[in-house]
Amino acid sequence: MNYRFFTMLCWTLVILTILSPGALAGKANLETSGVLENNSSLKNLSDSQEHINASVSAETALIGKNSVQVKSSSPLQVSAEYVPERVIVRYKTDTIRTMSALPSVMSIANAEVGASVMTDYSEAGLPGMQVVQVKGVPVNKAIQEYAANPNVLYAEPDYLVSLPPEQADKVSAKVESVEMASMRTPNDPSFSLQWGLKNSGQAPFYGKSGADIKASDAWGTTTGSSSVIIAVVDTGVDYTHSDLAANIWTNSGEIPNNGIDDDGNGYIDDVRGWNFVSNNNNPMDDHGHGTHCAGTIAAVGNNNIGITGVCWNAKIMPLKFLDSSGNGRVSDAISAILYANKMGAQVISNSWGGTQYTQALKDAIDASSAVVVCAAGNSGQNSDTNPQYPAAMSSSNIISVAATDSKDNLASFSNYGPSSVDLAAPGVTIYSTYKNNQYQYLSGTSMATPFVSGVAGLLKAANPSMSKNQIRDRILSTVDKLSSLSGKVATGGRLNAASAVGSVSPSPTVTPSPTQQPGVLTASFMASPVSGRIPLRIQFIDTSVGQPTTWAWNFGDGGYSYQKNPVYTFTQKGVYSVRLTISRSGKMSTAYKSRYITAY
Repeated sequence: MNYRFFTMLCWTLVILTILSPGALAGKANLETSGVLENNSSLKNLSDSQEHINASVSAETALIGKNSVQVKSSSPLQVSAEYVPERVIVRYKTDTIRTMSALPSVMSIANAEVGASVMTDYSEAGLPGMQVVQVKGVPVNKAIQEYAANPNVLYAEPDYLVSLPPEQADKVSAKVESVEMASMRTPNDPSFSLQWGLKNSGQAPFYGKSGADIKASDAWGTTTGSSSVIIAVVDTGVDYTHSDLAANIWTNSGEIPNNGIDDDGNGYIDDVRGWNFVSNNNNPMDDHGHGTHCAGTIAAVGNNNIGITGVCWNAKIMPLKFLDSSGNGRVSDAISAILYANKMGAQVISNSWGGTQYTQALKDAIDASSAVVVCAAGNSGQNSDTNPQYPAAMSSSNIISVAATDSKDNLASFSNYGPSSVDLAAPGVTIYSTYKNNQYQYLSGTSMATPFVSGVAGLLKAANPSMSKNQIRDRILSTVDKLSSLSGKVATGGRLNAASAVGSVSPSPTVTPSPTQQPGVLTASFMASPVSGRIPLRIQFIDTSVGQPTTWAWNFGDGGYSYQKNPVYTFTQKGVYSVRLTISRSGKMSTAYKSRYITAY
């Protein structure tokens, strides 16, 4: 008996030792690892993917001050991180009587929570949205207090996203002269290494001939235009790279280095874009990822140097929101997108994403007049059930991109989804520009996305009057249908630049609107159809008088939009009333249609 008692006592001591607070420290560190403290960079978040992966789920629970515990089916379990003491808030502008009252409403709400304003997006295209600091208040408590305010539309954490450690493809190959019968071929010496543009089965890839985007055929129609601006929202761009420098966008409204915001856009000396990480005018790439994306989009073509971009001639707008380790904040991504909107970018390329949904980011994309191209993600999962954002957001101007290899197969790492992913493009062993005037092979949907962004640029160059939705529809309707992509992406196909550009026809002439009476602002709208079976997809059209600058739609089922002419899908049966509130220069007007939509 004594022996048995002694044995049980020993095992009890062992178990207690294992379960002691010190032994549990490893688990605690895992749950809170990589959290930004005192504005330091998020460290030690890694995964096996090339892309940003916040690795979080829409089904989350706030724990502690600055961590979100994940409930996800993903094989990779990483805590969702957000910036401590910071919240993104948006107010209900459609319920506020005048825009002039909005600042007072926001000020009172912030005072009640004890928050101070860090950034106000109201003048940047998102009225009623702010990033606030809540010192000494847990983020989850601040969000609860904002949510209790009837004037608040939503409040959410300022989530963190991050790139995993970079994984370069190791390819050893001598650049060969490859015979490529096409309408136009550039003289760039490494063009034969760019199988995604022209694939003849050449070494070192030995892929399937024709498994490419048919770029050289498209170039017979257009090689781009310096009037096309493509924003690269990423780790920055090496704007001094010999194969990129001539195609870097410059802000003509800004006088360099005079310390003055000459164009009044809120950014001083933003001659070539902006660095939202350091809040300065130097968007130099200190990581490499953004430069790689920029090269695929618009490395200078036919200059007898290095490679060529899909657009030989276009302007790359460098917008840096990810730091040298690939870490960034959603609020900085929003600022970058709003900057691109304000400064005239027609295409915005986003080779990053995560599984945490953020309404604030969606609102920024909805407010854009640009085609917004997004990487589908590298989890190898079905995004219909495991969505990656922003690619899986329902915004009508988003194109979600999967990756294919040199044999036209879906890349093993690529996300897919017949509802959430639109098409595929080359994304395996892609050769492009890299930081410090170098070149590099990389793989990922990050690498596939710039091919689509480049083709969007070609379309805009060929026909400047094309709208974002026309460009998106053209790209999606002209893919090469592939059996390997059937049921994997919405179009069932891979990008085809030649078909997209070759089928461009002039846009219909828009009938000029009648001359508006000065000062008049009157809201009105129409929709088509106004009834039908669910899911009921409806195009709403603003017909307001007075040239409004902001729009706030309330669809009556809890859904809303800040686009001018949104497309909205009703998924539940019912009869819905719709409200549109417009504003311009402090004036507001509202149109309300009772029981306007019937979904059955």
